Amino acid sequence: MHTINTFGTRLRELRENNNLSQLEMANSISCSRKSLSNYELGMREPDFDMLIRICDFFNITIDFLLGRTDIPKRYKEMDIDSKTEKLLYYFDKLSEQYKDDVIRYAKFNMLEAKEKEYKPL
Repeated sequence: MHTINTFGTRLRELRENNNLSQLEMANSISCSRKSLSNYELGMREPDFDMLIRICDFFNITIDFLLGRTDIPKRYKEMDIDSKTEKLLYYFDKLSEQYKDDVIRYAKFNMLEAKEKEYKPL
């Protein structure tokens, strides 16, 4: 999950996925384009205030931006249905071993569903 510059990589991906130039994003979060470029390249790290501005701008958690999790929002902030809420409730009570099993099972089912969607000629 962690790369040498997870923060910079995620920042660049967030910016690009939102179709923003460095200048547009820099103006939106009140920093210079050069500073933003340095953050993306891993040449400079933002202060706490800038981290908060970036996370507020993209509506993500700092943990996601820093690579501590692959989930951009805390689940309580997500728009989730009752089944997902129930799943999270029970998942939270499992041991780490069983959590890993559930994650593997979910990934397997997602891959299987994608294969069924793909229908070669």
